[in-house]
Amino acid sequence: MKDTSTDKRWKADELAGILDGTWVTAPPPEWFADSFTINEKYIPQNAVFIALSEDTKTDEDENPRLSEKIRSIEKNICGVITRKRVFFISPDLPQLIVEDSSAVIEKLALNARNSTNSKVICITGAKHRNYVRQLTDFLLQVNNTTYTNGPADNKSIDNLLSLASSKHGPDYIILETFYYDIRKGNGRLCHQLAPHICVITDAGITDREVKNPEKSLQHKLNFCQHINNEGIVIISGEMKYYELVRNELSRMGVKTISYGFTEACDVRAVSYEVSESGYLINAVARGKEIEYYLPVYGKAMLESSLAALAIMDTAGVKMEQTEHLASFIMPEGDRNFDALPFKKGSVYFIDDSRYNTLSSLIFALDTFKDLEINEGGKKIAVLGEILFSGRQTNEQFIEALDSFEFDTVLFYGKEMAEIYRLMPDDFEKMIYYKEVNVIDDILDNLWENDLVYLKGGNLDKTPQRLHKRIIRSNRFKYNWVIAIAILVGLFVIRLI
Repeated sequence: MKDTSTDKRWKADELAGILDGTWVTAPPPEWFADSFTINEKYIPQNAVFIALSEDTKTDEDENPRLSEKIRSIEKNICGVITRKRVFFISPDLPQLIVEDSSAVIEKLALNARNSTNSKVICITGAKHRNYVRQLTDFLLQVNNTTYTNGPADNKSIDNLLSLASSKHGPDYIILETFYYDIRKGNGRLCHQLAPHICVITDAGITDREVKNPEKSLQHKLNFCQHINNEGIVIISGEMKYYELVRNELSRMGVKTISYGFTEACDVRAVSYEVSESGYLINAVARGKEIEYYLPVYGKAMLESSLAALAIMDTAGVKMEQTEHLASFIMPEGDRNFDALPFKKGSVYFIDDSRYNTLSSLIFALDTFKDLEINEGGKKIAVLGEILFSGRQTNEQFIEALDSFEFDTVLFYGKEMAEIYRLMPDDFEKMIYYKEVNVIDDILDNLWENDLVYLKGGNLDKTPQRLHKRIIRSNRFKYNWVIAIAILVGLFVIRLI
């Protein structure tokens, strides 16, 4: 929900003044902008494209690559900010020339931050950031205006772009960011965002830091000194080294609120039970009892909902709004858990195809490890390209699959040939090089109560196609039942 009154939008003269720039192609008098982008593949509504300085470093007056890029998007943007004039694009597209286009984003973000009374919520940590952001935004939208970034927009430069795009002054600005980005430069980004509420979902202590976590925490938590004067830090009581984190923040004089499942947490789940594809939850927020239904499976989502409750409690929002969580829908492709009618029962799907890293696979399988399927059901993994990073190994990959007790593992693509070869013989496994063959084999061996987990960078369309084939097979089955019933009926009538 946005307030789009024109006095809260970016005007041509205002931009030129803030950025000390010159319009070489002037906008019309009524021109304004709502947002900014540096990515030609992601263009918000009424956005100005910022050509970063590295895109304009050339000794020539013309930059063919940049010209081609802007020509491909000029119908979807309302202007360009660049270090050098761009030729061979529409003569009507406004162009603002600045000395250093890389400094533009920070100037715009700081101007927007200083001219708004919005409450800024910053969500960081090593896990669950995306879930906490989604649930918080969903709840706060009920009676407030909000602006939030997205899961692909959580680097420091994207957070500043989001801040610049929120000049319309919503009630809440909800930003997800990487732990590394928010704490680098002695917390400079946190100082620029000046959050009123900062959520830390996990301390992110690495294997190298585990021998001396105190020293690591002192460095990692420095950014908390740069939050808003009345700011509060919300921390997960489920994170490793929770006591160390809380004690360090207390030593720094930072106010904290905790959430989780233990009695010591300020916001906690007293009890919860599985109901359909979600949870019925009894929670307590600093002494106040709350009951709500969360229609999404996974303990990570349950924990994230407690973080959203802690944010609401800290922001002074009525806790009764938690009843709206009953209508929350997980965005498509975001570790969706679905049940589809199949034969005389159902089959279950975990669509994790949006993410393609080994870290996210391990996290997803941990999220769903308590998922119970009916007796007789088998677990099938369908794995496309998985990216490893750092010191991650094939052994960790195999261990994650083994811990989830998959009965069958189907690999897709030449990228997975090596890991397929290394899989132990006690796994039932197969490798495919055509998507249609994967889907055909799943359908040939699928039975009631089976669970299918889909993961991999080259499987982005497979879940939808598999769903359609299953729905079609059920229709085919019902059509045959109807046809047989009609034939029997005609035969009986004829006998009569």
